[in-house]
Amino acid sequence: MKLADLVRKNESVGVATATHATFATQSTESTGTVAKVAKVAVANPAEVQSATLSGADETRIRGWLAFIGEVDPVLIEETLQRCETDPEAQRYFLWRSREVPER
Repeated sequence: MKLADLVRKNESVGVATATHATFATQSTESTGTVAKVAKVAVANPAEVQSATLSGADETRIRGWLAFIGEVDPVLIEETLQRCETDPEAQRYFLWRSREVPER
């Protein structure tokens, strides 16, 4: 089973419900400027999480991807990059790597 198959397996297949948009009026006196909005929307680089991936951990994750038959180099690189920036993803893939039998 490839990684894409695992992702698809967890997708929900329920029915979505649509709601109509509700219109609202806004007085021009209370509208914020673009600068105020942009100030709130700018990400703080200090908040970006890092999860440095050791060489041994990368090898374990690559081994698991090979074990499940994942050979797409783009998907493999995206997975490893995700593990570099997302500690939760790194924990997940290292946990899954325990499925690979010892040699």
